[in-house]
Amino acid sequence: MCGIVGVIDLKGEGRLPSADVFDTMVDSLARRGPDGRGVHRTRHAALGHRRLAILDTSAASNQPWVEGNCALVFNGEIYNFRALRTELEGLGHHFSTTGDTEVLLRAWRQWGSGCVRRLNGIFAFVVVDGDTVFVARDHTGIKPLFYRYDDGIFWFGSELKSIIADRRVPRRPDLAALDCQLAHGFIPSPLSPFEGISQVPPATMVQAGIGQPKPLRFDRYWTPVASERRIGFDDAVAELDARLLASVQAQMVSDVPLGAFLSGGLDSASVVAAMRRHGADVRSFSMGFAESSFDERSEAAHTAAVLGARHTEDVVDLDLESTILDVSETNDDMLADGSLLAVDRLCALTRRHVTVALSGDGADEMLAGYPTYAATYLARAWRHVPGPLRHLTNEAASLLPVRTHRYALRDFAKRFLQGAEAGPGRDFGRWRLYADDDVRQLLWRGQQVDGRAVDRYADAVDDAAADTLLKRLLIADLTHYLPGDMLAKVDRASMRHGLEVRVPFLDPDVIEFSLSLPSHFLLSPRGTTKKVLRAHVEKRVSPRIAHGKKRGFGVPIGAALRGPLGDFFARIFATEPFATDGPVNARVFQSLLQAHRDGLEDHSFALYAGVTMALWWQRYIAEEPVVA
Repeated sequence: MCGIVGVIDLKGEGRLPSADVFDTMVDSLARRGPDGRGVHRTRHAALGHRRLAILDTSAASNQPWVEGNCALVFNGEIYNFRALRTELEGLGHHFSTTGDTEVLLRAWRQWGSGCVRRLNGIFAFVVVDGDTVFVARDHTGIKPLFYRYDDGIFWFGSELKSIIADRRVPRRPDLAALDCQLAHGFIPSPLSPFEGISQVPPATMVQAGIGQPKPLRFDRYWTPVASERRIGFDDAVAELDARLLASVQAQMVSDVPLGAFLSGGLDSASVVAAMRRHGADVRSFSMGFAESSFDERSEAAHTAAVLGARHTEDVVDLDLESTILDVSETNDDMLADGSLLAVDRLCALTRRHVTVALSGDGADEMLAGYPTYAATYLARAWRHVPGPLRHLTNEAASLLPVRTHRYALRDFAKRFLQGAEAGPGRDFGRWRLYADDDVRQLLWRGQQVDGRAVDRYADAVDDAAADTLLKRLLIADLTHYLPGDMLAKVDRASMRHGLEVRVPFLDPDVIEFSLSLPSHFLLSPRGTTKKVLRAHVEKRVSPRIAHGKKRGFGVPIGAALRGPLGDFFARIFATEPFATDGPVNARVFQSLLQAHRDGLEDHSFALYAGVTMALWWQRYIAEEPVVA
């Protein structure tokens, strides 16, 4: 697990950054790789690496890995590297290390681009082999990879700031991407907040040639496909158990201390249970809140006690100002999911004890854990209700009291009713809306902006290869929301603290199995979410956890904005030059903040997206970072 960065002149003219500039690019990723640093330069390519040592922690596995005229930089872990190594040894390859980096290079040399179809892991890597350039990103986008291609020069990096450290790269905001951030709190692939810089999509490989400056060739090597297989419910539970157990075992390979995140829910409980069944002495970690509607500490402690894990917990208070400023230092892709603040604290806590942590991320998207799935079915039915009655219901919902606690009835009602009126696809995309269309139009001051943020989500639903509505929703979240928000959040927070996080539910084998189950095994006709996983957890953990209420991992920003945090947001929105030269009308944010503090509306999502944008603008466009 590391950070990678590079510049390749595909025209073969040697137009690389100076050594000093490239050193700055490499060292911008120091947090991702505190254990080692390496640079490899040729006339046409500069490759840089920062290492977080997990497998074969000796210097022998340092990167860039260079062998003859072939060089590799790699971020991630290949879980099946031992099986691949055995196969490659049978084909005549010899190895000098015990880690996965050398295996990856030999896999490339043996199978070329076909190597990616053999990999089980989390990865983003670049190979320069003579005049051939090959790039790949893992199946679900767990590991990030940004790039810019201009006039035959190819820049790439694990984080945006490593690319823009080369001053030849312009720092112009992409307004369509910023509109997505305001709408949903994240910027989906292939967009980035910087015009001209893109994300390599998940499950994608890129090929190019030095001295052959043709357009980059992009190919998907894996696409999630859904079906409705014939299987009994008990057999489905047993098969989920076996596949998750195998995935956890594969992901427990490590030469450094390993633990697990543990909330009060189903997902992390099932991962810890599998770890314990493999005989691991599990260190588990959780983060809670004084605000009871956001707190899961009692359930996490219960799970740890039942499973025999050594548990450590901490509390996030509502004094979030310093954490927001700290996180902004590494938030160069402008992620506005407020739970990033809690995940950051959790990663800091965990890293004090272990270097690798397993997580339950991905289970909601694979096994139908969000109530929005059931709500989207209801929205279809609601649209058949006579228009006058729907209008009256909307009016009644607006009269419900404003609350900032989690799962407030007014917020749920408005999201459901307004989403239902938006129509198929958009009804689902609006569930995760931060700033609605009307607010964003005010913010853009009449500028012509793409404005298709919700439509992009709807397109992900429409394009999904599935026959049932539920499976289309799951695939949309797998390809759009999960890599753009959930996985990005965990990567940024964990790597900020030099922690590797692994996600057993996102093993392609587990994904393909989950998407093959009958839809009613995932979401019951009565609206019970994760039906098959609940049965698994009831057997392997406890009925209390199996049938508990979903809470998620949100942060009570709404309540905090009524206090000193609101003063902090007001100062950020008024900071020059964002207030006068920023991409949006900062006065609109000030108005939303005042309405929120007066209890007229809950604008916490839109306000957090706004303050994230303002801090990003100050740091990466104005280059005048805000300090406490």
